[in-house]
Amino acid sequence: MEESYNMSSMWEGCDCSMSGRVFVTGDTHGTIDIDKVIEFSKRPDLTSDDVLIICGDFGLVWSESQSEMEWRRWYSERPFTTLFIAGNHENYNLLNKLPHYNWNGITVRYVCNKVYHLMNGIYTINNKKILAIGGAESHDKEWRVENVDWWEQELPSATQLGNLNNAINSSDKKFDAIITHCAPDWAQDLFGYTDYPQNRLTHFLDDVSNEVQYRNWYCGHYHNDTYAIVDGATAFTLLYNDVEQII
Repeated sequence: MEESYNMSSMWEGCDCSMSGRVFVTGDTHGTIDIDKVIEFSKRPDLTSDDVLIICGDFGLVWSESQSEMEWRRWYSERPFTTLFIAGNHENYNLLNKLPHYNWNGITVRYVCNKVYHLMNGIYTINNKKILAIGGAESHDKEWRVENVDWWEQELPSATQLGNLNNAINSSDKKFDAIITHCAPDWAQDLFGYTDYPQNRLTHFLDDVSNEVQYRNWYCGHYHNDTYAIVDGATAFTLLYNDVEQII
C-alpha cells in the first residue's frame, strides 16, 4: 500500500515557525546507535522549541516490543521534539499504519508524544525551509526477508516521486536544508560509495540537486561523518554520529 498524502498540508510549505533551533543527526537504528542522541539530550540549553531530525533508520517503529515502547517514552520525556524521515531499515507495515497528526500546523505521523515521522514534503520548521525526502534501497536486502526485516516500500514509488516533483516545481525552489536518507548519484560517487545501488530515488535526487537552491544537504545511510563544499558555497554532509545545527 502506498503512503497517502494530505496534499494541502504536505506540499505547500507548512509553517512551523517556533523560536527554537533545528538539529540533524544520522541513523539511530533503534537503540544500536542511540548514544549520540543520549549525549545530545544532556545539553543544558535545550528547550521545548528545539527539534532534532533523524536522517532515516530511526528504528523504533519496528516491533512494538516492550523495550521499544520504553525507549519511545524516553524520547517523549526529552525537552526537544524528535522528527525522523524514513530510511531503508524501517518496518513500513507499522510506519504506514501510524495515524496522521497535526503538529504545529504540519501533518506528521504520530509515534508518541514529541516523536513524529516527517513524511516526504516541504516544511518550514523554526524558520528553516526544509525539503525532506526519505527512503533508500537496501544494499543488504539479499540477506533479509521481505515483510520481516525488509520492505519493498523502502523506495518511494514513481507516483510518490512525481507528486513530490510537482510540489518542488510549485515552490520557489529555495531551501535552507535538504534532508534525505540516501544521497544523489553524484554524491555517492564523490564520497566513494560506488557499491551502493543507483535507482529511481538516487536519480531523482540528482535532478533535485540540479534544479533547486539549498544551503545545506544532510543525509544518513552511509554510517560516516564527512562533508564536501559544492560549487564553493553549499555544504553536503553525511551524518552518522555527529549532531549538526541548521543555521
